[in-house]
Amino acid sequence: MIIIFRQQLYFVNPKSRDLVKGENLNIIDSDTIRQFLQESESELAIEINEYLNSGTIMPQELIIKSVMACWKKDHKNVIINFPKNEKQLIQLLEAAEKLNDPIEKLIYYPCEAEKLFNDATRECPKHYDQDTKPMVMKMIRTNLNYQNSMLGAFEKLNCEIIEAKSWNEKRLLTQ
Repeated sequence: MIIIFRQQLYFVNPKSRDLVKGENLNIIDSDTIRQFLQESESELAIEINEYLNSGTIMPQELIIKSVMACWKKDHKNVIINFPKNEKQLIQLLEAAEKLNDPIEKLIYYPCEAEKLFNDATRECPKHYDQDTKPMVMKMIRTNLNYQNSMLGAFEKLNCEIIEAKSWNEKRLLTQ
């Protein structure tokens, strides 16, 4: 299993799926989980959708189960921007251990909030502009703080930590 932490803004197209076409990689991100929830009629999907529709906080265990529902045993699983906290990390490790799929490496992208916002305004000016900047910058800083705190948790594990210099994930994922 590989974990990727990167800043990702809505409407700005992440390149992961395009980069890994034809590889034996299974990308698990919020889009994958959303698709599972829309297409599945399993008890798990129904239960999670009930939480989402009611607006109540979902238990950590269901979050882990939703990630694991998207798992493919015959692929290298690549989880993007998850876990969100140390409790989820512990639960993810326990679930992955049952599948004999430990965390092999963590790939993260250090970035500055201002640069990320400027890139987003260039790629998607319809959604990111000076009017949305205060709200978006707050969200970016929150996500960067989460990423930095999780890096500390991953340093305690025996896995490779790679600071990515570019967005060429294919090279990092397939080595």
